[in-house]
Amino acid sequence: MVWEVVQLKGKKDLGISMDPLSLIHFILQLNYERLWVLYTLPMTISLVLVLTVTSMRRLRKMCKVFSSKRGRVCLVVLITLINILAKIATIVILTVLLAKPYVYYEREIVISREMKTRYFSEEIMVIMLIDFSHSMKESINGRTKLDLAKEVALKVLEELTDMDKFHIVFFAEELIISSLENTSREYSKIFIKSINETRNYTTIAKALSYAISLYEIIEEPISIIIISDGADNSNVNPIEVAVEASKRGIPVFTIFVGGKRHRNPQLLRSIARVTNSTFLDITKLHEDSLENVIRRFVEDVKYETLSRRIDMRIRVPVRDYKTPMEILLKYLLIFLLVMLLSGV
Repeated sequence: MVWEVVQLKGKKDLGISMDPLSLIHFILQLNYERLWVLYTLPMTISLVLVLTVTSMRRLRKMCKVFSSKRGRVCLVVLITLINILAKIATIVILTVLLAKPYVYYEREIVISREMKTRYFSEEIMVIMLIDFSHSMKESINGRTKLDLAKEVALKVLEELTDMDKFHIVFFAEELIISSLENTSREYSKIFIKSINETRNYTTIAKALSYAISLYEIIEEPISIIIISDGADNSNVNPIEVAVEASKRGIPVFTIFVGGKRHRNPQLLRSIARVTNSTFLDITKLHEDSLENVIRRFVEDVKYETLSRRIDMRIRVPVRDYKTPMEILLKYLLIFLLVMLLSGV
């Protein structure tokens, strides 16, 4: 699984100053996976006391040797005390490290494309615009582009969930629309199969404008899917209408069904790009792979539609072992260095 991190919230500030009180406070703030290791601290402290007593005896002997030189005695006493404190700190840090400390916080992430099926059960409204102009009568491999467009539309319906709603629009110089009161999958299938005759010129912009107009009256997140050969012969630029869809946060997906004489895949690709959506060219697909491609296409439809209308971020718990380890090891090296310089 791949996670796309957008923000960290709740993470503790682990920056501590280099003084004993800050170190003690930092250690008390940590969580421990092997908490039982800390129960050995009394034994550790006892060992430190033994080392302290040994060091004090040695210190007395030194004081007798340098009894006539008070300055040297004070220096020796100071170095010995520093050495004792360094030993105590070293043993405590080693014990803490053995307890496997960690910092707990929550990380805020956004569902990435690799996990886009997570919210697949969320409801959306799919407005499917199917081109049935005369250019769709053109035959490809023994069947018309209109038949291919209808087949693709039915496959898209199959991949979407029962909770999703559907509104089907056949467009040419006029629009033939399905009922907004009945948005079920079964009704939509029947409606798609009922349209078999083509009409005159293509007006993608008109169909797209109609779909955008539903934005204010439909409560569910909306996505628009255009299935066409891209051959538009109206006086309105569909790209300009697509820009309006983008401003409203409506993704416009496009599916190119091919053609020899009448085709404009660049237009469909531009519409999808303007709305930051997916363009699908099915002309290069084998029949066996079409179903899998449509399934991935529908995943994109759901993800892009939902991500613009609902919060796709979640918070996940994180155990950070690395940061405490790095900080404690730095202190450990410092105290070990102090021990070496002040006498082992």
